[in-house]
Parts: sequence; structure tokens; C-alpha cells
Amino acid sequence: MTDTLAARTTRTRDRRPLADVGAAPERAPRIVWERVDTDRYRVSVDGVARGYVEVVGSVFVSLCGCRYDHAVEVAQSLDFARAIARVVEASAGSALTP
Repeated sequence: MTDTLAARTTRTRDRRPLADVGAAPERAPRIVWERVDTDRYRVSVDGVARGYVEVVGSVFVSLCGCRYDHAVEVAQSLDFARAIARVVEASAGSALTP
């Protein structure tokens, strides 16, 4: 004699999601830099100009501000990527609006 098990159980189960998905993840800002002069780069975050990086010899000077003539120096670095990051960090804390 062979015992067989029913394929379906008689009790009902609660309908629950398998995993809590939560809210959609935040989108990272799109950071773009472009050369605007022989020794100057404009840094844009999500299409809005946030600052500039000026090349002075081997030093990269980070300037925060939408317009170059009103931009304020926020940092100096020997690394270009770090200079870009300083512009983005400084503009995140300022009241710049698109």
C-alpha cells in the first residue's frame, strides 16, 4: 500500500508580498563637466550650472556659482575629480536654484 499526500492543503494562507520593496531608490544626480575655456571647466548637475574648475598650473581651483564672474572659491586640489566633487558638494549646500 502506498500513502499519497494531497497536492493542495486545505488551509488558506494569508496573501503577503514575498519582500518589502519599499519606495523607489533615489536617482543619483547627473554630473557633467565641459571645457569652456583653455583653462576652465563648467560643472553642471542635472543640466544646471553649479560651478567651475579653474586650472592654475598643476592646481585645480573649485569655484561655486552659476556665473563665473560671481563664483566663489571653495577649494583647491591636485586631483581633477576631487575638484569636481568639491564644486558639487559646495553647491548642494547653497541656495542655488535652477
